[in-house]
Amino acid sequence: MSAPTPRTLNYKLYLTVPDHRGWQDEYYENMRILDSGLSSVTAINNFQGVWLNNTAYAVGMRVTDPATSLIYECAVAHTSAASPTTFAQDRVANPTYWISYSFSSTFAGVWAPSTQYYLGNFVAYGHIYAVCILPHVSGPTFDTTKWEELIDATATVQACTDQANAAAASAAAAEASAQSVGQRLIGTSASSMTIGLGAKTFTTQTAEGWCPGIYITVSRASAPTQYMSGVVTAYNPSTGVLSFIADAISGGGTDTSWNIALGGRGGTGGGGMAISNTATHTQVAASPSAVTILAANPNRTGGSIYNDSTSDMQVKLGPAATLVDFTLRIIGGGYFEIPFGWTGIITGMWTTAVGTAHVVEYTP
Repeated sequence: MSAPTPRTLNYKLYLTVPDHRGWQDEYYENMRILDSGLSSVTAINNFQGVWLNNTAYAVGMRVTDPATSLIYECAVAHTSAASPTTFAQDRVANPTYWISYSFSSTFAGVWAPSTQYYLGNFVAYGHIYAVCILPHVSGPTFDTTKWEELIDATATVQACTDQANAAAASAAAAEASAQSVGQRLIGTSASSMTIGLGAKTFTTQTAEGWCPGIYITVSRASAPTQYMSGVVTAYNPSTGVLSFIADAISGGGTDTSWNIALGGRGGTGGGGMAISNTATHTQVAASPSAVTILAANPNRTGGSIYNDSTSDMQVKLGPAATLVDFTLRIIGGGYFEIPFGWTGIITGMWTTAVGTAHVVEYTP
């Protein structure tokens, strides 16, 4: 008994050698396998093989020219010429009978009804991409029997859409939450208060977002440039009673209409960056004994001293500067910026009475 004829790996074609009985059957089976595979891959429908003499051809039938191996499609029903006429001669004699057939992939855009589609056209239909396998004029609906689906992205697109919608909903919720938090960090009060440094207590709205440790500014509703800024020390969300320590102020007076906001605005007292609208310039003559450079001023927001002298100047943040009791020494031609928040008296004296001090005081 002879060994089985070996086959190819993919299509299981016989590796036939014509040295045994039945090799013709193996050969024929190979041809059938190739015929089936080529038909599936090329999608050339109604194929009749090579062109033959004395054969009836209907419109749409396709044949191969045995001389060139090119494919043609029958355009007019007819019976082919008798032998010895060749296919080429028959086409010359009857030029309308046959048209050259070729398969090419061409994007035909978005599928539309009442449109001529040819083999190889591919279209987009919704989120589906398909290639035409049967030439036709499209009807009112997409005919899946005339198209082969290449890609169906419907599920992927829907998943992306769902994710985008979820992200948009999350962003909207976050924005609403942020707006809610922001709304809870502004308020008003009708309590009677006098602008000044130190502990303050008043009543505002309940269930707000104030909490100990945050910095707030309480400004007069009728004069927003007059305010108190400081750190919250207590807040009762049930009663709305809020306490804070004002460490920076601007302006003065008593009021019963206040606006409350998160953050500090500075002012006299050193709570943040001070706001100054006025700069007062003075000169103080050099003196070997203590002199007042600036008198105490609760509205001072800052200042500077320029020692326009060849003699060193001893400066004291406080009264009665001496050569041994002073805060700092400004050399001749030197400059000093008064610390923000210092509103007390500033005194000074020189080693020798030569020149002057140019002083600037900033106030709201």
